[in-house]
Amino acid sequence: MELLTLIVTLAIVIFTLIYICWRWQCTYWERRGVDSLPTTFPVGNSLNMILQRESISENIMNAYFELKKKNVLFGGYYFFSRPILIPIDLELCRRIMVTDFEYFPNHSLYLDKENPLSGHIYALRSEKWKVMRNKLSPAFTLAKNKMMFPTVSKGIDDLIEMLDVVAEKGEAIDMYEHVAKMGLEVISSCAFGLEEKVLKDPNSQLRKYSMQFFTPSFIAGTLHLLAFLYPSVLSFFRLRMVSKEITDFFFNLIKQTVEYRENNKIIRPDFMHMLLQIKNNANIAEDDIGSFEKSNETQALTMEELAAQSLVFMIGGYETSSATATFCLYELAYCQEVQDKARTEILKALEKHNGKLTYDVVSQLPYLDQCVSETLRKYPISPTHMRECSKTYKIPDSDVVIEQGTYIFISALAIQRDPEYYPDPDKFDPERFSDENKEKRPKTAYMPFGLGPRICIAYTFGVMQVKITLAKILSRYKFKMNPKTKYPIEINPHTFPILPRNDIWLELEKL
Repeated sequence: MELLTLIVTLAIVIFTLIYICWRWQCTYWERRGVDSLPTTFPVGNSLNMILQRESISENIMNAYFELKKKNVLFGGYYFFSRPILIPIDLELCRRIMVTDFEYFPNHSLYLDKENPLSGHIYALRSEKWKVMRNKLSPAFTLAKNKMMFPTVSKGIDDLIEMLDVVAEKGEAIDMYEHVAKMGLEVISSCAFGLEEKVLKDPNSQLRKYSMQFFTPSFIAGTLHLLAFLYPSVLSFFRLRMVSKEITDFFFNLIKQTVEYRENNKIIRPDFMHMLLQIKNNANIAEDDIGSFEKSNETQALTMEELAAQSLVFMIGGYETSSATATFCLYELAYCQEVQDKARTEILKALEKHNGKLTYDVVSQLPYLDQCVSETLRKYPISPTHMRECSKTYKIPDSDVVIEQGTYIFISALAIQRDPEYYPDPDKFDPERFSDENKEKRPKTAYMPFGLGPRICIAYTFGVMQVKITLAKILSRYKFKMNPKTKYPIEINPHTFPILPRNDIWLELEKL
């Protein structure tokens, strides 16, 4: 009995100490004169996210709007007991991402040193990031996008063949499932040089491991959470955020591709070729594919660095571009007048160019541009821009000082759905992005890819891929909502990128 009493007493003491420490941490913003939201033990302001009622980006968006009701320029948020600053004022957002970038140069991400693929440009910090970005920048010019246009266009043709069959049968199709598979074909071709028929092969290993990467297990999801809250714990115990099986698959795939190309002098207009040029310090011409023969003996990229950049290019271009194209098709199926207007523009452009879809044609479709921009407004590629303060920063025109190591979450999702900048924000209205209407709002009110030096380096390629997909589908089919698909869409609460929670079924009619 005495032992039981001792155990219970000890448990109460430990719990009380934990609660007191947590409570003290959750007064961090109050002690600095910053308004914050009421907290719940032990999750702070992240209860709905932890219960998977909403995604992390929806959770931060809702916090933004709750703080905005307080009429503040910025406010405090707690992820468990970790204090996070959420800027509301657009000028402060611009300062953090652009003007005062030197204070906030890094993403608040854990660099998994046990994973050879974790050293990609998105996760790299400070000087290492700067060096890598300078190396990669020549691979993402508009001229390089134009070189990769035929590869992207050819990959989308496999989807068109499948849609032809569906349209002839008069069946509905899960558009996201098929566009995502097509996106994986296209991006694996551009990133790895693979001719992987994911659409036709239900047992594709690339599809299998890509799905595992984007849909982590409960344990992996917990490690991601731990990595964010207490990265030092993962580092101390040398825990892996991505399983060794997944890491080995992609690393070996990339390594074999590199060795085959170098041994056989394979030259192909894709991202892998440009990485090989960078790796070997070869001269990269602006408008010519060039070779990857070494210009000197110095190696600019290790195999691990090359593999990491190749994988993040695939990650950034696979789910995100596929989701953007699908969301746009979904909105156009709901807004038939907008769909008809976009199609008319595309058909007129094709008529002027003998029915051939080229890079120049896709680049001269202003209304389709507006449709894509409006899609990215409602469903931004990067819904929350995470930054870490690298040195003490005093917020202009205030007495608040952001300490080194503090996380800042800028909610692009909230800003782009804020009625102050976008009246009736739930409505899909491409006219918001006419030249006249864009001039009526602050430029910082649109940031689907981020802003400043940390803006997504490959965003022009991603937009090109989306526009080619839409142009090919719109020029060939009319489509409408299937009764199985509801409006508005529900966001998947398990993923950081904005992805649909349920299938998106559309009905096609061939023109």
